[in-house]
Amino acid sequence: MIKRAAFALFLGLSQLGAVPVISEIMFHPPHRDPRTGGESPLEEWIEIHNRGFGSVNLAGWTLEGVDFIFPNVGIPEGGFLVVAANEAAFRAQYPGVLNMIGGWNGRLSNRGESL
Repeated sequence: MIKRAAFALFLGLSQLGAVPVISEIMFHPPHRDPRTGGESPLEEWIEIHNRGFGSVNLAGWTLEGVDFIFPNVGIPEGGFLVVAANEAAFRAQYPGVLNMIGGWNGRLSNRGESL
């Protein structure tokens, strides 16, 4: 029992210095969807920055406002991660960004919302 408690405490402290924050949001993409003529929600994305000390694993975390559950993915100390609505659409716009995941359901509001 003591070993388990010490291990759990160690795991908790290893992420204590990590501070993931939303650092940028593309909620109103400039490109138009050729099918509808409106903006393309497939080009929406959210960038998360770990501005703290130590890495953070986001497995099981969720984004509210869109339907997304993080897989087993981490952000190193000082690192960034982009969460895209659609991976293919994001890669077409930003082929040099490698630290990204995606595939949420829903869309971001252009009028404001909580995430």
